[in-house]
Amino acid sequence: MNQSDNMYIQQNNKENYPTPELYQNHSFEQYKHFIDISLKYWEQMNSVNTFFISANTAILTGLSYLIIEKLKFNVFIMLAPTLAAILFCIQWLLIIRSLQKTNKARMITIQEMEIFLPFQPYSAEWKRLNEKGQRYIRIQILYMIMPISTMLIYLTLLIYILTQ
Repeated sequence: MNQSDNMYIQQNNKENYPTPELYQNHSFEQYKHFIDISLKYWEQMNSVNTFFISANTAILTGLSYLIIEKLKFNVFIMLAPTLAAILFCIQWLLIIRSLQKTNKARMITIQEMEIFLPFQPYSAEWKRLNEKGQRYIRIQILYMIMPISTMLIYLTLLIYILTQ
């Protein structure tokens, strides 16, 4: 990554530090701290997915039980939780998208910070993943498959309920 006008990272004046070593140590410690914060993204993503998968499992189990047991139900009573579950999946998608945007900004910031360090491992990794011939599917895309497929299940249930 080249330094450009749209870079947000700016170095403090090295001359304000007592020694160049202290300046370098502080720079590297800030970088390490930011990397640690960035890695928390995956913990957040896993927590979000665990919550939504558990909740949707319970909702699907309840709706499926009512349908399988052929309980006498009013269409509107079945419509409400099914529509709510679809909205729940949309919320899940929006949360995943928000976390993805935050993570993307963090990775760009890390790459900007690397310009001032001797090595640029994240920049190198990203370049390798995006080389021609690579069959790399961004994990963010894979994370979105679950809420979309769950929403399709609810839409199928919705069609089934409306046609009964």
